[in-house]
Amino acid sequence: MSKIKNGKYKGETLKDVYLNHRELFANDPHDKFPLLVKINEIQEPGSVQAHPDDAYARKYEKDYGKAEFCLWLDVEEGTKIIRGHSAKTKEEFRKAIEEKAWDTLLIRKPVHANEFVYTPAGTIHGIEGKLMMAEVQQSSDITYCIYDYDRKDANGNMRELHIDQTIKVTNIPHIELDVHPTVTMLEGNEVIEYVNEKYFSVTRYKIQNEI
Repeated sequence: MSKIKNGKYKGETLKDVYLNHRELFANDPHDKFPLLVKINEIQEPGSVQAHPDDAYARKYEKDYGKAEFCLWLDVEEGTKIIRGHSAKTKEEFRKAIEEKAWDTLLIRKPVHANEFVYTPAGTIHGIEGKLMMAEVQQSSDITYCIYDYDRKDANGNMRELHIDQTIKVTNIPHIELDVHPTVTMLEGNEVIEYVNEKYFSVTRYKIQNEI
């Protein structure tokens, strides 16, 4: 993590400032900075995965759960996201995984630049294609993978899968939240609030005039 180059906190990382100056972060109680904010470029299919919620992650992983927001910045034609599944019960979900019935189990949807998606914990998701996205997430390393396209590493080993954990944390049946942006004008500037959820809110300002 890079260090601050100038000003009062010169020489400190954001992690240092968060740990030592909580008054700057509304005295946030988390033991680590609670969000990840990044630009991510995808060049090959991402693994099909789900994240646990806070309760499960704290109990079994000693970490936080993960909700995610993604805004697609640049999307190659034909790219699709995996968003949910068709199973109605845990038994049906497990059977489809064991039979590798990915074409019928996984729900695929086309995506385009400037669209977004909010992914709460427990949602099966993945990407097939190439795109660049802006992401805001809970700060957590807990990812449970059910499918990685049978890819192998340099030693010929396939990626570890987490079938049992994924079945436990996945929303079954899949529930698609009805999330729509709220658009307002502020002094001649367009303000788009994509999400305002428990863990974070994401707002975009399209500046045309001074504000």
